[in-house]
Amino acid sequence: MHALYATYELPVGDFGLKVGLRGEKVFRTSKLVSAGSEIESDYASFYPTLHLSYKASELAELQLNYSKRTRRPDADDLNPFPEYRDPRSVSAGNPYLLPEYIHSVEFGCRFQTEFLNILPVVYYRYTDNRFTQVVTPLNDSTLLTTEENLANDRSAGLELVFSAGKGGLFSVNASGNAFYNIIDASNLGYSSTRAAVSWSGSLTCNLRLFSSTMVQVNGNYRSSRLTPQGTYLPSGVVNIGLRQDLWNKRFSMVLTVADLFSTVRRELHIDTPLLTERAITTRDSQIFMFSFTFRFGGLTEEKDEETLRYDDGL
Repeated sequence: MHALYATYELPVGDFGLKVGLRGEKVFRTSKLVSAGSEIESDYASFYPTLHLSYKASELAELQLNYSKRTRRPDADDLNPFPEYRDPRSVSAGNPYLLPEYIHSVEFGCRFQTEFLNILPVVYYRYTDNRFTQVVTPLNDSTLLTTEENLANDRSAGLELVFSAGKGGLFSVNASGNAFYNIIDASNLGYSSTRAAVSWSGSLTCNLRLFSSTMVQVNGNYRSSRLTPQGTYLPSGVVNIGLRQDLWNKRFSMVLTVADLFSTVRRELHIDTPLLTERAITTRDSQIFMFSFTFRFGGLTEEKDEETLRYDDGL
């Protein structure tokens, strides 16, 4: 991948302007050794950005942004060789998968004080080639799950980001997102578009019990969301963690519990003329993780929430 990018920034009084442009050329070759074939996918693209701001007061700033971004498939997404999850379920990647291109327009107003930060944003996003999973029957008893590109995905909504803290004693970070989503999978053989209202939210609370002891509660929720063939049902999780620092933060111990209430699950309903399926994936139990860190040399300041990690995926 070869890329060149430039940015230009111009503050004028209470107004701010920042523009950027990235150009890239990508050469990708998938060598399927055992199949004796190579699949080439070369592409070039430009990614412009524009950020405008206006400081309305000491506490408020208006922001208007446009950006074009990309998300590239990883090795697992491209690997076409099948992997059996069970005798009736096979998953495989797609070596012809194209990168996503996301066009995003956002307008928001940031309210910021010494202890409080609130950012409401109205946005519209248009995605070309969005990744999606598609399930097809290989025979009367085995299903294949693979990755495909949607024709396009459109969403418009409101996002709210909130953070607050007091003197290192506690901090709260929360976000919520509600949007109207339309997907077009006509390129995959599904003639009509599908639309739905979805929302999601996350919350992280840090409480410092003592100068060297921090407790964190972390949770997120996601409502039902569309697929070309059906719907993913809502899912949510709550995690908790404890960090203990010793010897002036040179030694730290971290204990985390992922999926505290055993709520992590992925439930997919598929309803097409060729296939009707209800698939539920859950975990066997919560995951407990214990780690410790010893730091040498000079110490750098790091955020409490960045030191806690949770294995809450499926």
